[in-house]
Amino acid sequence: MVSVDGLDITEAEANMIKFTNEFRVKNGRKPLIASRRLMGTARLQAWHQTRRGMNHGYTRGWRAENIAAGQSSAREVVNTWINSSGHRANMLGNWVYIGVGGYNNQWSQQFE
Repeated sequence: MVSVDGLDITEAEANMIKFTNEFRVKNGRKPLIASRRLMGTARLQAWHQTRRGMNHGYTRGWRAENIAAGQSSAREVVNTWINSSGHRANMLGNWVYIGVGGYNNQWSQQFE
């Protein structure tokens, strides 16, 4: 576990936030702050995807969401989102908070 914005999260989750914030800063956006609530909903979203398939909306309380399946690392999933126009737009949105989750190569990133 590592600490990010006062939250104890996994190294993969910390890297998802780190890589997302690096991308945002390179594109003139402010880094996002990890939110305990969004971490919970993003983790739950990723877990639900392993049981119900990859669909948006298993959780509520966020304003934008990126999901993915099959990538083996935080770097790979963030690069997948960066290379997709809709996902990239979500990552560069006018957000303050982020939550992320990864479970058995199912991934979720939520913004508010």
